Amino acid sequence: MAKSKTAQRGRQPGGGKSGQHGRTAQRARAIEAREQAEATERRRRLRSGLIFGTILVLALGAIGGGVAWSLGKDDRKLPVAVVADGVQAPPWTPPTDPSASIAQAGLRSAQGETLGGTHVHSHLDIVANGKKVDLPALIGIGSGPTGQLIAELHTHSPDGIIHVEAPDRTRRYVLGQLFTELGVKLDATHLGSFTAGDGKTLVGYVDGKKVDGDPARIELKNHRQIALIFGTADQQQNPPATFDFKKAGV
Repeated sequence: MAKSKTAQRGRQPGGGKSGQHGRTAQRARAIEAREQAEATERRRRLRSGLIFGTILVLALGAIGGGVAWSLGKDDRKLPVAVVADGVQAPPWTPPTDPSASIAQAGLRSAQGETLGGTHVHSHLDIVANGKKVDLPALIGIGSGPTGQLIAELHTHSPDGIIHVEAPDRTRRYVLGQLFTELGVKLDATHLGSFTAGDGKTLVGYVDGKKVDGDPARIELKNHRQIALIFGTADQQQNPPATFDFKKAGV
């Protein structure tokens, strides 16, 4: 897996910010290794649950002539992220002290990942004017006034994987919150320095399908492949539609 320039700088000798980056990157790698082990265990439990659920449905169907499952409508509203002001061109660099941007995004943070509730991994591809743009590592991870901080919504590596690790299941998360943490403007017509106009548009895609409206409102769900494409109509063709989450260990 590729390592970010931020993490590489953190391993250079010396103290100060470079030392903080190095320690932060080491902690991020340790957290990522633990996540991969937990993902393997979750997949094992899921397979067991699916087998049990299939047996239960077949049994109930035999008794009652069929079962109609009704899932209650999820009426929780999606969060509305505060749009960041940053219109800088990539490569983008997240703040080393993310405390202000985490709060601006309406997110919580702790000194370590708070597992046990929501645990979601989405993947994001960004393409601008036909060229791939990396999603930076260590968004929502850094050092604040109280020490090490890690937001419930964050990235570890510049591989496009977006992590949600929250202590409960009471919240939902959207792509705009991640860009608020990053400090880069994302709305219906802006992606950092890229602004729609002159035949170019900003379009969001989920699993290869176009999403109408503001891409900042795209919900982060488990194993959802998201793409942000800025450019002409020809450059909007064939957006990335899949990602191998299993190979990535999440």
